[in-house]
Amino acid sequence: MRRTILPTAAVVAAVVGLPGVASAETTTSYVVPLDLTVVASPNTCPNPLLTDFCGYTRGTGTVGIAPGAPDAASGTDHLVISTPDGNAKAYALSYEFAGTPLSDIETLGYRSYVAQVNPAEPRQAPALNIEVDRNGGTLQPGDYAVLVWEPVYTAESTDARRWITRSPSTSDGGWWSPANRSTTQLPQPLGFPQEEATWEQVQAGLQNATVLGIGVNQGGGNPGLLAQVDLLQVNGTVHDFETELPYPTAKEQCRKNGWAEFTAPGFRNQGQCVSWVARRSGDA
Repeated sequence: MRRTILPTAAVVAAVVGLPGVASAETTTSYVVPLDLTVVASPNTCPNPLLTDFCGYTRGTGTVGIAPGAPDAASGTDHLVISTPDGNAKAYALSYEFAGTPLSDIETLGYRSYVAQVNPAEPRQAPALNIEVDRNGGTLQPGDYAVLVWEPVYTAESTDARRWITRSPSTSDGGWWSPANRSTTQLPQPLGFPQEEATWEQVQAGLQNATVLGIGVNQGGGNPGLLAQVDLLQVNGTVHDFETELPYPTAKEQCRKNGWAEFTAPGFRNQGQCVSWVARRSGDA
């Protein structure tokens, strides 16, 4: 179940630094553990999906929402992804934008933190993945493709142990797809160059494509990589991963000083907290 809240001062502060969309136009969608369904086989997410995100893990890979490295923008709870060995894989995708023309995706962003590097390639970090139907309409055999953006193929920082804002829709390259050939030269099956493509080039090459899922991935070949992701932005929606909702959903949560624990929004007293819940539930 998707949970959103209109921007407050706290929410606006949280999205500062993400590219492309003015904070006043941004809505935050809080994602808690109950909003993430994890499956053991690829492309087996329930349909219809009853949670915000669907994750997949292979081998020893894991993905979940848990406490992590403190971040001034996103707090201490994040999406945590681990691939202990070279065969491991893990991802979490949202299908909220399924059916949207790829050309309508104008802004993509997220923050990432590498807690433990892949010793063989310490520049690696979580990637952005977009599943698409390359020709739109009803998905036909051969039309499924995955678009991948990796920071390692851009001029963005690859430093470990610090939070970095990622900008897939405005970066100087970084896009590729397994459906393309393993060369940076054109022509390519999807119409854009491997690894060097900008988001504009991807959209130009796939003018009829529609979105299936959007999220973050830590692929095979990244043994030892332990990372965290937060504030995943798609157009005007920012997904904030939390172990608990930062706002009350029932009046009882405001009592016994519970009102003081909430941050989005914060409350001056119990009465203000109760009134806020009542207005949101239509009981005011």
